[in-house]
Amino acid sequence: METAPGWRQAGEPGNLRWWDGQRWTGFTVKRGVPTVDWATTEQPTLTWVLGFVFLLLGAVQTAIGSWGAITTYALGALWLAIAAQTGRVRRVPAPSSPPEVVEVVRPLPGEQEGPFAGWYVIAPQTSRWWTGARWSQYTYSRYGIRPTFHGPRSFRRYRVLSWSILALGAGTAVAGVVCLVVGADAPSSSPLTVIGVFLLLGGVLLAVVAAVLLGMSSTYRRVLLLPPGPPHGPPHG
Repeated sequence: METAPGWRQAGEPGNLRWWDGQRWTGFTVKRGVPTVDWATTEQPTLTWVLGFVFLLLGAVQTAIGSWGAITTYALGALWLAIAAQTGRVRRVPAPSSPPEVVEVVRPLPGEQEGPFAGWYVIAPQTSRWWTGARWSQYTYSRYGIRPTFHGPRSFRRYRVLSWSILALGAGTAVAGVVCLVVGADAPSSSPLTVIGVFLLLGGVLLAVVAAVLLGMSSTYRRVLLLPPGPPHGPPHG
């Protein structure tokens, strides 16, 4: 059975899906346009875990009467939906037909249009195919070869998500401080103090996550977007 990476039929009439040599991915060509599934992940097991963790955090917030429980539940449901979608795609039977080549997805990895074609490092553990004349929309990492036609849109979403998590963390932390201040002024023991501690810790945790995501944005930019100029140095591997 031919299992080399390529665009193949995956039981979706009129559409192609990227087979990376081992499994189906979330990258597709629909009605002649390269796109990506609404949800896709390279680590579905971790995504399942994150989903249940967020649901657990939501339950804790509900128990203490936190207004942020709805958002946390929504994030948990989103992670679980992403994991379920990835599992559905990966359960599609392996392809038995040769890859199909359509002009919109070229140049493909391996195509050469000039000297010094090859894989060039663009980010830690990630390389991009250079045809000798231009960059292709394909990267190579420990997950295999991946298309990046969705790169600009995904990078914008990544930035919006990062800043949204930061804003949520800041708001949660402020709410926690307010609860602590009000609880400290209460004439007797107040549950607001406990709620404030949980909110403050949750807000700080979200802020840390957002800071990490924003710190990694330059790496994701290099992975998702085409480099502005030709490669430097010899090809990798």
